[in-house]
Parts: sequence; structure tokens; C-alpha cells
Amino acid sequence: EHPSFKIHHLLDTHSPVLASLGHLLSPYIGSISISPSYNQTEIATHACRSRLDALSSSKSLEVVHHADTWRRERVAAIADWQLARENLCVCFNKLGLNRNCSRCEKCIRTMLDLHILGKLESFKVFDQSVPLWEAMESVKLVTFFETYEQALQEPIDSQLKLAIRRMIRREFERIT
Repeated sequence: EHPSFKIHHLLDTHSPVLASLGHLLSPYIGSISISPSYNQTEIATHACRSRLDALSSSKSLEVVHHADTWRRERVAAIADWQLARENLCVCFNKLGLNRNCSRCEKCIRTMLDLHILGKLESFKVFDQSVPLWEAMESVKLVTFFETYEQALQEPIDSQLKLAIRRMIRREFERIT
């Protein structure tokens, strides 16, 4: 909500802001991990880059960028943490106390990863009053096709696979 974010896009400031917060906390922590938007094998289009993030380290703080792991691996790493189950906030919409709208593409991606890992039900930070496949119908914009392509290779419910395919088709129709 700071006025400078009206000038500088979140995608360009994501890592520097997180590193700055890490430096503020450096008397209490020794390192901060920044999850990338992309795996190192993908093309990064904004300032969340592993080589730049490491330059934010200092004597008192190590800034670690996890470009060598896929998103589902990072989700799996926190899936059993009670702190994550009660406080995970991935949504840009940030609606009310739930913190996640559970209907935008970023929420759906995370919920899908958690579902595949068999951990979604334990994450009360997402509205699960409708089935995941039904919630996918609200996604207007798909940005990370890899997540969905990987999900289609998993042994998931046929209704969920169909919803993923419909979501991808809607995106292709939108951009063509």
C-alpha cells in the first residue's frame, strides 16, 4: 500500500523488499529464503533472480534464492508446518480474515499442489467449501502452465483433470 508501489511494480520489487525485511530482522535471523517465481530452467521476466538475490547478502544475513527447486517441491517442504497451515498467504486479493480468496490463479495453483500432496484439507487458510475442480472455473488468467501440465501427469481425479484442461483451454482462447 506504500505510494512507491504505485510507481514500481511488485514483480520488480519482490526480492529487494524481502531482502530488506531480512536485513531489518538480521539481529534475530541469520538467513532468509526467497522463493522464485520461476525454476532456473524457465525464463525469468522480472527481478526475482537467483544471481541478483545473492548480492543482497551481508555479513549478518545470507539471502538464499531457491531457483533450483520446483514450486511443488517448495510447497511440499512447508506442507507439514503447522505455522504454514495456519498462516500461509499466497493471494494477491487478500480478502478478509481468510487471507486467501481461494479462487484466483495463485490460490488455485497452491491448492492444487497441496491437493496432489494430500495436504490441502489441513490448510484452513483456503476456502474449501466447493470442490477444487469447481473453484478452477473462476480462474480468469493462467500464467504458470507448467504447474498444470505437471498436475495432469499425476494420478488425480478425472473431474479435476477435466477442470485443468478447461482452464488451460480458456486461457488459450483468451490470448488468441
